[in-house]
Formats: sequence, structure tokens, C-alpha cells
Amino acid sequence: MALRIAPALLLLFSAAMAATPAALAAAPAKPAPEFLPPTVGVLLRFQRPPGNIFVKEIRREVEYIFQPAGLDLRWEVLDGSRVTGAYNRVVLVEMRGHCNPSAIRDPREFPGPNVPLGWTIVNDGEVISRVDVDCDAIGGLASAMRGRLPNSLLVERIFLRVLGRVMGHEMLHALLA
Repeated sequence: MALRIAPALLLLFSAAMAATPAALAAAPAKPAPEFLPPTVGVLLRFQRPPGNIFVKEIRREVEYIFQPAGLDLRWEVLDGSRVTGAYNRVVLVEMRGHCNPSAIRDPREFPGPNVPLGWTIVNDGEVISRVDVDCDAIGGLASAMRGRLPNSLLVERIFLRVLGRVMGHEMLHALLA
């Protein structure tokens, strides 16, 4: 058996050695393997369900922040505990309070400026992939500007922008850990 393989290997070796550098350069190059960005499952769980437009807007804000990183953010709104996608990484985002820009209430109902807008959970010194965002605190911040701005649409836009920035900031902590 070894005697039959040896001539075939000798033939292949001599053919490879006979190829000139010009012939090798003219050969079509193999395409480079395509880079697929890592997928990150952004699992949203709401204390009070918002409208579909809210989820679309907040998604746009957060994806803008993560655009330079090249991550493939895949969004799911959790109704229960069932996750439907497969991801390289997962971040659970707990949305607390009224996460609806049209439900921004009177600023006197909110505790004040020293309330955290969002936080990342740390367990035994290790950051876990869970983020909490306080929509009521962000709504209080936005509603405090209501008297200084010409219309309520601008207040709603500020609410969405701040909420997206807070969520993006906290997600960075969870993903970089």
C-alpha cells in the first residue's frame, strides 16, 4: 500500500516545485473568510409594558451608540422567561417604572437629582450581564425641563435620548466585564 502512495506524493511534490512564482501569483486567491460580528442578545423586560414605537426608538438610540463597536445587537422583549434567539452574549435589561415618553408626569412626584438613572449588577465583585434602568427617574429629569422647552415633543425626545444613553452606558459595563 505504501508503495502506491509514494509515487503519487512524489508526483504532487514535483508539480508543486515546478510552479513558478509568477504562476502562483496569477492563480486566483481564495476569498478571505468573512468576519461575522458577535451577536448580542438585548433582552428587555418591562415592569409596565410600553408601546411598540418606544421600543423602536430606544433601539435606534442604543444601536447608534454601539455602531462603532460593530456588534450585532438583536432585540427581544421578554413576556416571560423564554428566550427565542441564539447569541454570543446576552444582556438582560430590566426597565423599571413608566417607560413611555407620553406618560412623563409631574416632576414633583420624583425623588430628586441624586437618584441613579441606571445601574449594572455586581455580584461578589463580578459584573453580571444584567442592567437596570429607572424610567421614572429619567422621566423626572425630562419633566423638569418641561417649563423651559417650547413643546412637549421636545421633552419626549429628551426622555428617549437620555434613556438610550443610560441604557447604552450600563450595557457597556455589562459587555466589557
